[in-house]
Amino acid sequence: MTIFALIELLVMTFIYGVKRVDDNMREMTGKGVPILFKIAWCVTTPILLVVTLGFTVYTYKPPSYGRYEYEPWHISLGWCISSSSLVPIPLYLFYRLNKTPGTILERFKVNLRPNEKWGPQESLEQEAIQNGKLLEDDIQTRS
Repeated sequence: MTIFALIELLVMTFIYGVKRVDDNMREMTGKGVPILFKIAWCVTTPILLVVTLGFTVYTYKPPSYGRYEYEPWHISLGWCISSSSLVPIPLYLFYRLNKTPGTILERFKVNLRPNEKWGPQESLEQEAIQNGKLLEDDIQTRS
């Protein structure tokens, strides 16, 4: 879970970007993300997750049940089962990079930004403007 949380946090803050998340929140609610959340996302939480993950790896002891010590193949099977949920992440990354044309840097840039369908529909944007939840300047800066 710590690895999932760290990956999700890093993608949200450093690849998608805190500014985009703030813009999305402003579109949906009319209010931006508080500065305390931005600091937590960019500084505090990544540090705590890395420290937690490092401490977990450093203090790791093979599992046992009372005096019974599990065989090495039992431990290996457990690691395979627990890490199998992480396998789709790099597999899908390699699939998308292989499918996208261009140099490797261009492929990463294309796959790490939102596509053209992302965002509210035009009618929803107009409704948000009329209700005062979204300023027209916000839409122009997003385009």
